[in-house]
Amino acid sequence: MNQNETDSFFKWGKKHKVFFDNRIQLNPSTNENPLPYFTSLDIIQKDTKIISIPSSFFINTKTIQTIIKNKEIKSLWKSLLDIETPYIKYHTTKEMLFIALTVETYMRTHPKKNKFYQRYKKYFKFYQYYSFDNYPLYYNEDELSFISGTNLALNINTARNSINEEISIITNDLKINSIIPEDYTRYRIFTLSNSHIIDNTTTVIPFIDLFPY
Repeated sequence: MNQNETDSFFKWGKKHKVFFDNRIQLNPSTNENPLPYFTSLDIIQKDTKIISIPSSFFINTKTIQTIIKNKEIKSLWKSLLDIETPYIKYHTTKEMLFIALTVETYMRTHPKKNKFYQRYKKYFKFYQYYSFDNYPLYYNEDELSFISGTNLALNINTARNSINEEISIITNDLKINSIIPEDYTRYRIFTLSNSHIIDNTTTVIPFIDLFPY
């Protein structure tokens, strides 16, 4: 993303009452950093609050149902709670599935009245074009052959089976045939990588993933 798009994204956060210390800045993406990233403009003392994000801006099962006020989204979450399989038995897994499915669906179908899309489109725009090729789930056959017999290979195979099972449940149990599996997989990885447990709820927090580790 170029500087103008990054500046627009920064203003979007301020519009939604995100506080940024004036000693940090958001830089546009580069080849080394495929997402925009924060850097400091000056020395910042330990324990200084540099960013504050209101909970109303978090993305979780509660806020999604608050923003998308229709029977379908509430029914979807209720149906997920009733599903129990070897791959989807933990509450956090159901929460991440629900978030990823909501993002995949509402970022793709975006009429003007789609409040979820209008609220978060600037944030998820990054991940619509972000390359996930370096994630183990996307390792090619040569890379998988190199790590054959290791715990990592086993974990990758388990993760692939889990996502395929989730897609099967979405299409067969939840009867959502419009899902694009490739897009769902990308958002599912994003949800897994960027979620935090806040008050026992799986939550995605915009801007947090833009701090370099």
